[in-house]
Amino acid sequence: MLDRERALAPAASRSAGAIFRWDETSRHEGPRLHYWRDSDRILHSFSFNRYVDKTQVFSNIEDDRISHRVIHVQFLAKIGRFVGRVLGLNEDLIEAIALGHDVGHCPFGHEGEKVLDTACTRHGVGHFHHNAQSVVFLDQVESAYRKGENPFPGLNLSAQTLDGILCHNGEVHVREIGPEPDAGKSPGDAIARLDANLDKAIGAPGSVDLQPMTLEACVVRFVDTISYIGRDIEDAITLGLITRDDIPDTLLGNTNRQVIDILVKDLIKNTMESELSKVAYSRDVHQALLALYDFNTKRIYKHETLASKIQDVPAQMEMLFEQACNDVARGNEGAAVFTDHVRLVGTDYIERYKANPAIVARDFVAGMTDRYFKRLVASLA
Repeated sequence: MLDRERALAPAASRSAGAIFRWDETSRHEGPRLHYWRDSDRILHSFSFNRYVDKTQVFSNIEDDRISHRVIHVQFLAKIGRFVGRVLGLNEDLIEAIALGHDVGHCPFGHEGEKVLDTACTRHGVGHFHHNAQSVVFLDQVESAYRKGENPFPGLNLSAQTLDGILCHNGEVHVREIGPEPDAGKSPGDAIARLDANLDKAIGAPGSVDLQPMTLEACVVRFVDTISYIGRDIEDAITLGLITRDDIPDTLLGNTNRQVIDILVKDLIKNTMESELSKVAYSRDVHQALLALYDFNTKRIYKHETLASKIQDVPAQMEMLFEQACNDVARGNEGAAVFTDHVRLVGTDYIERYKANPAIVARDFVAGMTDRYFKRLVASLA
């Protein structure tokens, strides 16, 4: 394992440089290096388990040929590791970021995210963004360490992994991006920077274009788009929302295979030409990507058929959020927010936030799968 790290490119992140919020002896035991261990902790979390029934794009559509978020995450991890291997970057860090990047997505994808954002801002707990919520889950809510001699919340993932998750933002399509100079050079600075960026994201009404601290995080940010943009087109064709003839004529072709192939090759070529100072597309390919994303937005993501499938979701999600707030405020320990959320997290969590029930409600609703959401709504009807 260490021999493999010594063979990485000079600009790559090495396990020896991993920075953690909490001191932990087990981090330095056994053959698993730090970023590998980050992946393992994410894989064994409740949040990762819930990927299996969270919507990617096509909500409330019963068709087992259509992608769910767990498939998207695997695509991203696979493509990201390949790009990292060719470039000589740390594949373990890329995989950890990829596996955790979307655990903060709430039920019904980006449409659900809009509803939670409105509810959170109304209650004064900031804005809701899934990338920020992913960090909240992994660094504050999830934990195997709340009991014991030195208890602490969170999974104690590296600052590098959490930074990559927070900065992934696959909806902002820049042509090039490099790591922030000198970011994370000291443990104190890295943790303070992570916390400040999380506060910045939660405090902003729209997506904040945060600059990652590692090249590996830059790769994940680009590959996030690569892993979904062509696949969403294939899913839309499967559902009959569009035909292949509808796809605009660009350099990227009109199949998922072509889109991935061209984007990955261009990304690798231009990143190598930069001598790994940044991750980048060529101008022509970047323009083609923007054109394809615009097509997806207009013809797929805003398709009236998709909107009709979740027309009841906003009111239902608002109802669940307010119900959870009221149950926390009243200390109703028989309510779902306690039995299915608070008790799984720990007493220190509710003690910390019982004076601000909206934070508990946010975490509860954001963690729901689509199926659990529908079952809970039906039980309260």
